[in-house]
Amino acid sequence: MLADYGNSLIEGDLKRLRKLVSLRDDLAIHFRNHDAIFTEHGNLSCLIAHNEEFNARIGKERIAVPSAGLTPAKGCRLWFVITPSGKYIRCLLYQAKEEAAYTSDVCKREVLARLRSIADDVC
Repeated sequence: MLADYGNSLIEGDLKRLRKLVSLRDDLAIHFRNHDAIFTEHGNLSCLIAHNEEFNARIGKERIAVPSAGLTPAKGCRLWFVITPSGKYIRCLLYQAKEEAAYTSDVCKREVLARLRSIADDVC
């Protein structure tokens, strides 16, 4: 079972995306789905990397925002981390139309920087 760390690392992202009013609820739904799948299978298909520094798995998921009429393809991108202790940490959130500015390398650096800011809680 995963423990939801909350939205503290993506508060700035949520403020920037404030026009997507249901986004917090949509993220909560995705957490419940991820938790159920991870609990049952021990893995998620959207986990894309492993980080040695935190011994954590990094995932990227497409998030639909139905209230804004956005499908997963046009909605948001969520980068999250699952720690060995089972913490589910949302680290980066941006809209699909911003994807050109968020290359994979940029996202990985940002995720690690945000994780380092809470390293005492994570480790």
